[in-house]
Amino acid sequence: MEDMKPIANMKKQGAKLNNRKKAQGFWLRLWKLLVPSQRQIKILLILTMVFELTRLISPYLLKLIIDKLTHFNLSDMMPIVILIFFMTPPPNIRLSFYVF
Repeated sequence: MEDMKPIANMKKQGAKLNNRKKAQGFWLRLWKLLVPSQRQIKILLILTMVFELTRLISPYLLKLIIDKLTHFNLSDMMPIVILIFFMTPPPNIRLSFYVF
């Protein structure tokens, strides 16, 4: 009975590798099907990463503003204003663009 355990483990590992190869093949075939719109997909992914990074940076900018306000000097006013400007997006931003 114990002689069967290594064989069963090898079968499981072989099945995992086979599933992984199938998954890689699926993504490659899907990418080839999307050839006409690959450029738009790449731009969309880049824009998504940029917007997510700016969204994640906002709490850090708030920390900098609070730190500057706790040790306030009149000479620090301009950096505070600049940080507030970068932290708050303008209202009604619309990202409408067409990628050809």
